[in-house]
Amino acid sequence: MPFRSRPMYPNRREREAMILSSYAGILMNSIPIEEVFRIYGADSSTNSGTIKVPRVSSLRLSLHPFAMLTAPKAAEYARKQSVKSRKGTTNKNATSSSTKEANATEWKSSQRFSDTQPKNKITFFEDRDFQGRCYNCISDCPNLRVYFSRCNSIQVDSGCWMLYERPNYQGHQYFLRRGKYPDYQHWMGLSDSVQSCRIIPHTRSHKLRLYERDDYRGLMSELTDDCACVPELFRLHEIYSLHVLEGCWVLYEMPNYRGRQYLLRPGDYRRSPSTRTGPSRAAAMNATTDCPNLQPYFSRCNSIRVESGCWMIYERPNCQGHQYFLQRGEYPDYQQWMGLSDSIRSCHLIPPHSGTYRMKIYERDELRGQMSELTDDCLSVQDRFHLTEIHSLNVLEGSWILYEMPNYRGRQYLLRPGEYRRFLDWGAPNAKVGSLRRVMDLY
Repeated sequence: MPFRSRPMYPNRREREAMILSSYAGILMNSIPIEEVFRIYGADSSTNSGTIKVPRVSSLRLSLHPFAMLTAPKAAEYARKQSVKSRKGTTNKNATSSSTKEANATEWKSSQRFSDTQPKNKITFFEDRDFQGRCYNCISDCPNLRVYFSRCNSIQVDSGCWMLYERPNYQGHQYFLRRGKYPDYQHWMGLSDSVQSCRIIPHTRSHKLRLYERDDYRGLMSELTDDCACVPELFRLHEIYSLHVLEGCWVLYEMPNYRGRQYLLRPGDYRRSPSTRTGPSRAAAMNATTDCPNLQPYFSRCNSIRVESGCWMIYERPNCQGHQYFLQRGEYPDYQQWMGLSDSIRSCHLIPPHSGTYRMKIYERDELRGQMSELTDDCLSVQDRFHLTEIHSLNVLEGSWILYEMPNYRGRQYLLRPGEYRRFLDWGAPNAKVGSLRRVMDLY
């Protein structure tokens, strides 16, 4: 019969658990009713907010002796579960702590690993398109000749670098940042000669002061960001001194980041190399024949007018240094004749030729290997003859201009009639040939 003046529970298992808890409480000095419900798989009606148990008709409570006999077992089971639960919590906390320690150890290890990785890395390849032997460099190197004899492609993995044509950071300079350079034309190189390199330190701020005259005199202009054209921004065509206050800069001889390059590190630059010989003068000089030394007539040359004939002009006296071919026309600045600077120290008049032009080129030195004959201009030797290098040649008729790059670009060399058994005979540092052109007064 149902108990009177006792709370009624809608679930039969709840009611039985209630009865068992009364026995278990006597044996174990009370067990929470919720724990008893959990043991018997019943949900407390007070905690069943999300699961609604339908109300059923009142049933007689079970007072079977088996239910009363299982109460001590239920209490023992609850005690064991409580111990397991506490152990589980302890293990979970320990596992969580060990996991955190492992993650911290792994993070520190990865930090140490990343710290050991080179922050700056550059790879030099002997051949174009990243072929041939290679050398990895992660720091300044004053002499790269011990690692390779030529460099035709470069991959910069990280950092900014300055490359130099000669050892000990001498000669032409080339600025490289992260990227791939499949041939030396991509870094505006004049040849495959790279013999030293230097890392450019990274800085957050940059500041530079330009001066119109040497020793920080004249008009001063300040620069804090890139400048694609100094004449347009500051109305200056020449800078005679400068002061680098913050950061490293690269100075280009021509607008739009072209021409010779110079690394400027923080410090004083009181004069430029072209102004050390004395004050600048505006002068003109007429030449009608060969001149092995033009220095007595002018200190620099920034424009040329060719009235007649074809000429070869040279960067140094006695027809030495870089060569530039000029035919009839006007050249308002040295960029127009593909000059690298305003230095012209000698000139040579190319004799006129009215006949045919003929030249034989050879794949190997001493006029050996595959031979090809040429009678007209060649815009690209590689496309026409499938050759990137010519090691010897024989000029049979007329004078020619050899260009190091296709489309008549790069270093130029005058070829007069005669035999050239190796590339040193025409003054080149290597056998690279990109294009060939006949010397004619009018094309």
